[in-house]
Amino acid sequence: MKKSKAKNQFLRKYQENPLGFINDILGVEHLTDEQKAIVISVWENKYTGVKAAHNVGKTFIEACVVLSYIMLYANSIVITTAPTARQVRDLLWAEINNLYAGIKNPFAGEIKLMGLSVGPKWFASGIATEAGKEEQSAVKFQGYHSGRILVVLDEAVGIHPSIWEAVDGIASSENSKVLAVGNPSTINCTFKKHLDRRDWCTFNINALNHPNVKNKKEIIPGAVSYGWVEDKIKLWCKESQKSSPDDEAKEHIFKFRGKYYKPNSLFLWKVLGEFPDESADGLFPLYKVQQAAERRSEISTADTASLPNICHLSVDVARFGSDYSVFALNKNNYFSLFPFYHLDTAKLTGEAINLIKMHKPSKVSVDCDGIGAGVFDSLNEAKNEGRIDTELYEIHSGANPLQLGQTEDYLNLRAQMYWLFRNDIDFISLESNEELEEGLSSIKYYYNSKGKIQIESKDEIKKRLGRSPDMEDALVYCNFLKYVDSNTCGVFEYNDESEKQESVTEKIGI
Repeated sequence: MKKSKAKNQFLRKYQENPLGFINDILGVEHLTDEQKAIVISVWENKYTGVKAAHNVGKTFIEACVVLSYIMLYANSIVITTAPTARQVRDLLWAEINNLYAGIKNPFAGEIKLMGLSVGPKWFASGIATEAGKEEQSAVKFQGYHSGRILVVLDEAVGIHPSIWEAVDGIASSENSKVLAVGNPSTINCTFKKHLDRRDWCTFNINALNHPNVKNKKEIIPGAVSYGWVEDKIKLWCKESQKSSPDDEAKEHIFKFRGKYYKPNSLFLWKVLGEFPDESADGLFPLYKVQQAAERRSEISTADTASLPNICHLSVDVARFGSDYSVFALNKNNYFSLFPFYHLDTAKLTGEAINLIKMHKPSKVSVDCDGIGAGVFDSLNEAKNEGRIDTELYEIHSGANPLQLGQTEDYLNLRAQMYWLFRNDIDFISLESNEELEEGLSSIKYYYNSKGKIQIESKDEIKKRLGRSPDMEDALVYCNFLKYVDSNTCGVFEYNDESEKQESVTEKIGI
């Protein structure tokens, strides 16, 4: 009786003070202010969402919450999940096991690789989902009923919508709670949709605010360091001028060592713990495409005369009967398009030779992933015979990106070409074309699991647009020629034959 009374007093004491439990019983000496706020939110709110930067202790605080909750509430159930079995086992549950091994355990409990059992209806369990079978895996979440249930979603950006739906189902009871934590690498995920709901209490863990970074020394061992942040600012940020508070918030401009910086998308989610902007996920914001079209009417002959002397031509060769072959011409960042429908390679070569003679481009690129190789060979023959005089470049979208001193990493050449066009769109002019505006503004990009930028495949774009992005490809190929000099090989290489494909199956948050 005395033991039972003492235990109840113990539970009531720490149920009202979970931070005290984490310190006194779990033996955790250092929590950041953000980590403390997350714990309090789980105790006070039904839904807690956390956008976290890289290596700021997100998995550790999840482990603290799991152990505190399961130990402080009798007959409670805690379910954790992540996009892959490895993430469930080797990340969160490895942290839980490590933390559990050092606690002053007030009552019995059996810890396993992905589970902790205190009683028949009192346990915590890690549930793994199988890639490609998420809808079937969602069944694993059914049947859990308890007066108190906590669901922890680790690496929440990558969790499939069907799993989220199943979690919503088991978290319908009055005392149920959900904690979702992830690196906000893309807006195209169910994680963001939930965080945007008004019933979620949302937190951001920014690496710039971490004690190790603010104090320029290791306060919390193993966490993000000042030197790492400093290196990423050099790689992923540009110096900026201080502007209005609204502009600073919109552009995510931040101050570091007395200077203001504007981050790129990688810095946003890896260091600031923020989702990329809508414009970033869409690659080309519609208003920027429209501005480029408006800029065309503003550029006079006198203006173009003062620009660098650029004249380049590119052709995207149609692969299917319903697609257009499109030439793009760049004269001093002033782009024009010449579409041709249902031309065979011989006729298309004739049109190319005619445009080359008319505009005299110094460089010409040809999309050679399909039947464009025949056009390239015919143009190369015309050059050898002296009928045209220009540098010819053979483009393979799946080839390796060129080393141009960029701060971003690209999956392939296609991603690099599109990203460079994205960077240049503020300084070029385009034809006013509603179809082009729709196409450019709809193309999306992602970061793969290695942090490399990838552009969605042509098939994915065509499925959404109802047409192939021939105009868009021709533009970016043509713009890319500005970055190619006479020392660049005319044929861009692959690492190996298996890389000769545009479609990429590995995506985050899709």
